[in-house]
Amino acid sequence: MPLISVVIPFFNQLRFLRQSVESVLRQTHTDFEVVVVDDGSDEDPSDLVRSLNDPRIRLIRQTNAGVATARNTGIAVSNGEYFVFLDADDWLAPTMLEDLKHILAAAPDAGMAYSDIVRVGEEGEIADAHKIEHARDQLSGNILASLLLGGYFPPVCVMVRASALNMVGGFDQSLGGCCDWDMWLRIAAAGFNARFHSRELAYYRLHALSMSKDSAHMRSAAVLTLAKNMAAFPQQLASATHLLVETSAEMYSANSALAREKQDLTESLTQERDRIEHLEEAIAALNGQINLLTEGKAWLEQQWEAYKKDNENKQAVIDSLVTNSNINR
Repeated sequence: MPLISVVIPFFNQLRFLRQSVESVLRQTHTDFEVVVVDDGSDEDPSDLVRSLNDPRIRLIRQTNAGVATARNTGIAVSNGEYFVFLDADDWLAPTMLEDLKHILAAAPDAGMAYSDIVRVGEEGEIADAHKIEHARDQLSGNILASLLLGGYFPPVCVMVRASALNMVGGFDQSLGGCCDWDMWLRIAAAGFNARFHSRELAYYRLHALSMSKDSAHMRSAAVLTLAKNMAAFPQQLASATHLLVETSAEMYSANSALAREKQDLTESLTQERDRIEHLEEAIAALNGQINLLTEGKAWLEQQWEAYKKDNENKQAVIDSLVTNSNINR
């Protein structure tokens, strides 16, 4: 029986599927099974699966029922102690299974472990510098309050303990693009902790056909997800909501203090600017006086040169008169 089951729901993304499956086959941890669930796709993945020629890969077919049902089909036919839900357009870093398996094995209270990700564009190029690590303050332990703010990590970076899945049930097909967020909420509300690993162990592809791009669908599904979990786990979500309220109050107090500090700094800067303006005006006045003194000095020098020249001329006249007087004697 394999230790890890990797379930890949597939629907019309054949151009991405090879990279996705091969990223599992290249894992440093090799005790796994790969279950590709063809969700009534127009594209046939059987030739690709056959060409990979690996007995750990199975292809399951079903009529089109959506990603949640496809994942549940994969769970039903799998035997792993841990599960990874890898969408067909995403892929894994080589140590993903090994690293997260070690984390869960060392933390029996954890129902799931998840890592940071690299977000990529349609052709696999790095899309941005997004980090899960920067999305929330509470990343490990009881992350229910963090999850109430919204799903902040995709399925590709998560490993779930099979016993947690058995306790909370499968993915909810009525929630569409929020079915994974609903799953994480239920696992946390059921009392399981989470463990976050800061290494980037998964690649999450952003492209125009992603369900998450449908903002109207995601908004309505999010409301349904919260309503469902509030009804199912009222005490847990009330406690988590109260924690968010306390955190919000603390943040408000901190922001108010920062606003006061900003106001004080602004007033201090204004006073400093006024002082600088006064100094600049004084410097300008001094420069004006210096310019006047410089001009006066130049005028005095001109007068002095003229005076000396006039004296020289007068002395020359006197000398000439004296000389003539001596000659006439």
